[in-house]
Amino acid sequence: MPLSLESRCGYDSSCRPGFREIVVDRDPLDNIALQSDLLAAANFVGAGGPTLSAIGAIDLAVWDLKGHILKCPVHTLLGSTKTHIPAYASGGSFQKDVDALSRELHGYLDQGFKAIKIKLPPDVKQACRRIIDARLSVGMK
Repeated sequence: MPLSLESRCGYDSSCRPGFREIVVDRDPLDNIALQSDLLAAANFVGAGGPTLSAIGAIDLAVWDLKGHILKCPVHTLLGSTKTHIPAYASGGSFQKDVDALSRELHGYLDQGFKAIKIKLPPDVKQACRRIIDARLSVGMK
C-alpha cells in the first residue's frame, strides 16, 4: 500500500519542499529507509529545528500507519513486550506551601498513583528541604 500523506496526516504542498517527493508513494512498511532518506535530504540543506520537527511528524505518521496496516500497536513494532506502563503524577509547584503541597500529593495518592514527580526550586538547599517535606507528608515509601 503506497503512502498517502494527504489522507494520513494532512500533509500538503505547503510543507517542506523536497520532502513531498521523498515521502509520497513510498512503502510505509519500509519506514527506516524513508527516515534515512528524509534525514539525508535535511542534511543537504541544513537540519534545523523546524526541519527535524517536520521529519519527526512524518516519522510518527508513518509508524502509526505501519501499525494500522499490520494491526499491531506501535510499541510492539518498536520491540516492547509490556502491556502495562505505570504512570506517575506530576505537579507540586514550588510556590505552594508545605500544607498545600501535602494536600496535592495526598490527592494523587487517593487517585491511585504510586509515584509523584514534584517541581523543585532552583536553590539546592530549598529543593532538599522540599523533598524531605514532601516525603514526610506522604510517608517515606
